[in-house]
Amino acid sequence: MPPPVSQRQRVILIDKEWASTLIGLPMQVPNSWCNGYKQDDKTLNAGTIVGVYFDAPQSNNFQFECAGEIYAMQYDAVYLYADPSS
Repeated sequence: MPPPVSQRQRVILIDKEWASTLIGLPMQVPNSWCNGYKQDDKTLNAGTIVGVYFDAPQSNNFQFECAGEIYAMQYDAVYLYADPSS
């Protein structure tokens, strides 16, 4: 039996060829996005999309590097935190 609608994740289908063009995209991600930080911590961290991983569940396709660490990132976060000044 599938989970109730309220518990289902929305899956965004992403074209693999297009997604690979985002490698190298500069990002500005607030601390509040990362686990362990307060939700109101808006300090920005520069980072970059360094990979696209389609063997993972569809919700975490992008690899975001920040301060030498790599994090799984959903497309909606990539869209939200892409650095517009670059």
